[in-house]
Amino acid sequence: MPHITLNLKPPNGLSSHLDLILHQAAQSLSNQPSNDSDLIIVPRTGSPLVSHQAVLSSMSPLLATLFKQFTCTNECLSKQTLTVHLDLDHVTVENILKIVYTGKAVLDTTVEVDCLKTGLDMLGIHINLGEELPYAKSVSI
Repeated sequence: MPHITLNLKPPNGLSSHLDLILHQAAQSLSNQPSNDSDLIIVPRTGSPLVSHQAVLSSMSPLLATLFKQFTCTNECLSKQTLTVHLDLDHVTVENILKIVYTGKAVLDTTVEVDCLKTGLDMLGIHINLGEELPYAKSVSI
């Protein structure tokens, strides 16, 4: 039984807290590695993208299995940054990361929607996309 229980409340309630979490998640999506990023994704086109193994492995059993093969054991002094090359274009990988991190991505064409679905399937990420039809410009979970 805990000795102290903290109930932290944001100033404007739960919606404010969710906005903060989504903002921080979106901020972590960048092309520059940081101290807390441990995954570099290199798409077929464009520049590499930075992510986190814990975030993607929680969404994909396939990636979780892959990452476990390279996980440090007790004798490891620092975490390993993995580099994964994907046969997907930069925009598709970026949209996948936006969906995973923020639950939302704005897609301009039905081709981008199809590429997103193909990429999610390739990575073993099975989520229900709530597409706004008829043109599916915004896709969210």
